[in-house]
Amino acid sequence: MYTISNILFNGYAIWHKREQQQPAITTKTKTETMHTIQRTLLASAIATALSTVSVGVYAADEQTVEKVEKVTVTGSRISRVDMEGANPLAVITREDIEDSGFMTVADLLRNTTYNSLGSYTAQGNNSWGSQATINLRGLGAHNTLVLIDGRRVPWSGVMYGGSVDVNSIPAAAVERIEIMLDGASAIYGSDAVAGVVNVIMRKDYDGLQISVGAGRPEAKGNDEDSFSLLWGGSNDKGNLLISYEHDETENIVMADREFSKAVTNADVIQDVEGLSTSGRNIYHWGATQYKPLAGTCEAGNTKAGFYGPYGDSDPRKATASYCAYDYTAVADLQPSIKRDIVNVLGTYEIAENVEFNGGFSLSKRDSANTAAPVPATFWVRSNTVGGAAIFENNGFTFDPDADDPEWAGIKYRFDSLGNRVYEIEGYDLSGNAGLRGSLELDFVNDFEWDVNYTRARNDYTSNGTNMLRLNRVEELAEANADFLLPNGDVNSKYLSEIGHTWVDNTDVKFDSLDAGFGFSLGELPGGDIGYYFGVQRMNYEMDRSFDPLSASGDVIGVFGGQYGGDRTVKAVFGEIMLPILDNLEANFAVRQDRYSDFGKTTNPKFSIRYQPMDNLVLRGSYGTSFKAPNFQQLYTPENTGYYTVTDYKACKDQGISLGQCNIEEDSIKVTNVGNKELGPEESKMLTLGAVFEPMDDLTLRFDFYNIKTEDLITQISSDYLLQAEAIAGSSAAVIRDGQGFITQVYTSNVNIAEQEQSGIDLGVSYDLDLNDLGTVDLSTGASYLLKYEYADEPGLEAYDHVGLNGTPEYRINATIGYTTPEKMHRIAISAYHITDQYDWVNQRYENGKLVQNDKEGHIASHTTFNVNYRLNLPWDGTANVGVRNLFDRDPSFRYDGKSFNEQLYSIQGRVFYADYTQRF
Repeated sequence: MYTISNILFNGYAIWHKREQQQPAITTKTKTETMHTIQRTLLASAIATALSTVSVGVYAADEQTVEKVEKVTVTGSRISRVDMEGANPLAVITREDIEDSGFMTVADLLRNTTYNSLGSYTAQGNNSWGSQATINLRGLGAHNTLVLIDGRRVPWSGVMYGGSVDVNSIPAAAVERIEIMLDGASAIYGSDAVAGVVNVIMRKDYDGLQISVGAGRPEAKGNDEDSFSLLWGGSNDKGNLLISYEHDETENIVMADREFSKAVTNADVIQDVEGLSTSGRNIYHWGATQYKPLAGTCEAGNTKAGFYGPYGDSDPRKATASYCAYDYTAVADLQPSIKRDIVNVLGTYEIAENVEFNGGFSLSKRDSANTAAPVPATFWVRSNTVGGAAIFENNGFTFDPDADDPEWAGIKYRFDSLGNRVYEIEGYDLSGNAGLRGSLELDFVNDFEWDVNYTRARNDYTSNGTNMLRLNRVEELAEANADFLLPNGDVNSKYLSEIGHTWVDNTDVKFDSLDAGFGFSLGELPGGDIGYYFGVQRMNYEMDRSFDPLSASGDVIGVFGGQYGGDRTVKAVFGEIMLPILDNLEANFAVRQDRYSDFGKTTNPKFSIRYQPMDNLVLRGSYGTSFKAPNFQQLYTPENTGYYTVTDYKACKDQGISLGQCNIEEDSIKVTNVGNKELGPEESKMLTLGAVFEPMDDLTLRFDFYNIKTEDLITQISSDYLLQAEAIAGSSAAVIRDGQGFITQVYTSNVNIAEQEQSGIDLGVSYDLDLNDLGTVDLSTGASYLLKYEYADEPGLEAYDHVGLNGTPEYRINATIGYTTPEKMHRIAISAYHITDQYDWVNQRYENGKLVQNDKEGHIASHTTFNVNYRLNLPWDGTANVGVRNLFDRDPSFRYDGKSFNEQLYSIQGRVFYADYTQRF
């Protein structure tokens, strides 16, 4: 924890006004006179009003320029004059990041409107721990390519090798973030289906910067603390930047939030919240319903954490009663996280027109995720010593001499072992080295070349303590009459034999070598024709392994399974830029990738940019993309977890609609297995857009997109399979016992036929100069989803999911800011809105055709407000104080008032934060 209040309130002089400079829209030739004073397009705001695009605006300041400096922007390898090209590009500046109030890059990206369906952030009760993703367009994090300085960031092994962990990116060293909102497989290869997030690191910083910060939620848990150092130096030969960043966030226990803590005051199990029937319960197979295990949930003799007995409202279980367990008192809703990141970047001119560039990054991330003690059902036979004792103690009648023994099942919470704790220690080490330069050649102009090599290693070790050896439990329970004590506890002398620590090691190796060259050759009325050609070789290796006992399948509480693989990709690519007229530019790119395990794919892209007036740019593009399955989707062996599921078939049998079904079974085995027969996903994307300035300091932006994907890879959920079973009457994927109760559900990944998505991005920004009173700026951005159509399962008709739970029709961000005339004081208020959604859909299919599709229920819209106040101190220090979620808005809940979409909504509540930066 860092104490900063004395520093923050020692003196008050606030400064904040962005003087963001953008290149002019109009392309000029080398000898032209340019008029180039550029104004700010993005309004000053907290970074999460990220929905506007940086576009240059003009004024009339004459200066003669012999040569226009060219830059390379995300989405193209050809150097050009204009930042605002044919592809829609959003830019998050350094000032945006410092203004945002968010501690990490992940939180910053999570709140953009382009993250339209939300994305993963740290959650409890899973092995991903400290990971976080960005999910452009809602097409899946694995379809969003993440780059650092134009170089591919390797997959995270923890997330099964399918996505990038954006929590590994240091916020202190970031100069800006460019988000290309268009498919880019023709430029970068696989993964760039939905778009590209390119993090540009600081390079020309001179001096030393020290920052400390803290955030304190009003509710219990999730305290934030951060510290960073940044040092940079440069001369006429090159530059060097070194940064170190540390932050930590406390866990949130489920009981710390009203919406997730247990509700125990009820008569039947269906009316409680946060309790599991895997407490202390037993039933005689084929003879009785569940009842509390002898010695448990008795008057005056109920163990802490256990509640009951409760009845059951399900008519099939009219005689059942339960001793239930409160898992919310100990289980994390969000894990604790610590991050340490060291980043080194540098460039050096080793010869005339030849520059070396390189660096390395080391990221260490630790997380601790506490889950409730292992729940499991174990079985005993009446003709064994221990089984007979359990039968007798619980009043079950049986014939000890019968040829076929009786069976009893015990749904049990192994609290005597202690809570499960998943401790993850992860290291990401990456380094890159490259050369780039230029040559003066007689037959071409502007010849530039580059060679780059990147090597990355990702090593994660997870230790899961207090896992359970279920087979050993059954052996000991049947062999020993004293396995269970009179109060229902497991005899302590057996605990060492049934407990286990699961060790999970994941290693990812990534190597990439690429080279290319660009030049100008030939001329059109609009200027020189630009070219770029290159080659690339990438190799991925991944291995996930368990300790031998966990690998054997004998251990309960293990997430996922062992798998591994390797893949080599060889690519050739090229681009051409055609300045047809002064105001008309066309671009064509094509890339061919050869996969060692999936053959080859060729992906072209065509784009065009037209500027009919000085204040209007029109643009459009069309291209294809390709996404190969990741190793987890292909190779994961059968692995099992235990979950609470909804028994839709039981509801249907009782005349309850699927949307209102509340019959649940907990601790059900859900088994997933990889699918080696998966094929790749292939996509086509169309964009059309316009940027218009109807008056000074007012900019309007419009972009339309349409994405069609064939052979989409998805995991069929257990919930969907159970609904499908209810509709069809039976399912091979759902296993039930002789009494009709669910015992196991099998899921897998499949290529679903097609998906089509279309939408509109809108942006407005306006700066109002109040002269001696200062300036007011306003920025608003929205992402509107027109269509999100796909089939839930192969063989079923596709339907539009827009407006359903987890697929909001639109998101809007807006910020209004005020800066004093002397640019010393600034306040910004930002709003983040997610529209309301339907809660469920009642469907009916006939021969695969959808004949009923009624959207029902209501999930309320969600709006939060952030306030940021910034001051610049006379001794070159900067302070920020603010509040996130000013009005303490809870997530928008489903019909039960408890469950919500964790990828869309934050659980932090109101957070007060402050940070201080001192520069030397």
